[in-house]
Amino acid sequence: MIIQAVAVNVITGFLGAGKTSLIQQLLAEKPDHETWAVLVNEFGQVGLDAALLSSKHQVHIKQVSGGCMCCASGVPTHIAINQILRQVRPDRLLIEPSGLGHPRQILKLLQSEHFANVLKLQTSLCLVDATKLSDERYLQSAHFLEQLSISDLIIATKADSYQADELTALQQLTTELALKAPILAHGYQQSAIANILQTLAQATTVNLKSSKAASANLLRPAIAENSATELPTFNPQGIASYQQQLDGHFSSGWMFNSQWQFDLRGLLATIDGITSLRLKAVFITPDGIAAFNRLESDLTITELDDAMDSRIEIISDQAINSQEILSALIALKC
Repeated sequence: MIIQAVAVNVITGFLGAGKTSLIQQLLAEKPDHETWAVLVNEFGQVGLDAALLSSKHQVHIKQVSGGCMCCASGVPTHIAINQILRQVRPDRLLIEPSGLGHPRQILKLLQSEHFANVLKLQTSLCLVDATKLSDERYLQSAHFLEQLSISDLIIATKADSYQADELTALQQLTTELALKAPILAHGYQQSAIANILQTLAQATTVNLKSSKAASANLLRPAIAENSATELPTFNPQGIASYQQQLDGHFSSGWMFNSQWQFDLRGLLATIDGITSLRLKAVFITPDGIAAFNRLESDLTITELDDAMDSRIEIISDQAINSQEILSALIALKC
């Protein structure tokens, strides 16, 4: 039985804003006596963010895949939250919606009568990479503008790399949009994690409580609750494939069971030849476990301690040649 309402923070941000990285930093600095859980929503079906988080921190991770948390045909958000409350009973729940999702609907769900006595909605964060504001795709994106509009605090991520006028451009944008949320610059050298941790416990200023009828509609289960633990279905080769198209974006992803190992040098060349808005991958290789994270052409590679399988997720605003990419990956098997 839950006696005290669980504190909840929603952490939004466009593709590549650094949501998963920030959550990793928060988990590393959380109070030792508190139990935290993370609910991750990804545009595609493969689930790289959950894999990257669980590889570094002993924390309960639940995933809702396949588009927006409230619109996905996969596990409904309220089912995933109910499971976390029953299984973990955390002191704090961090929710990371997809960068292409609809966070306003998620906040409505969290503030609905169904969760009134069990969840306590606190500071909602919106992460923005100010270096991207010169790209009209951001300023014209309804997802991006909605994320800004429902935030209590705007985190200007990757601040170490800003030019002098880029933080000013973000400040001007929030002024033009009449937003009241303050802006906090954060980077690896000028970390604001301590300030962010203090802010998490403040009550949200965003009130999107929906009517009883609207809440009932949001809370209606789309599938059976036990499907939240559904495992991937591998073909005889040990491969599971996923494709999706939603809101003008395409995603393709694959999972390879633990029997697969990949040539690292070949992976570098193959990934370099893939055109995408966003690419995330974890591959088991004879040289170790490599995690790839690329936003457009900016690629970072890190080494992980453990992985249950290999997987890759590609998001693009153009159709993806899935068969060609899969064939190239299969050819890299050691």
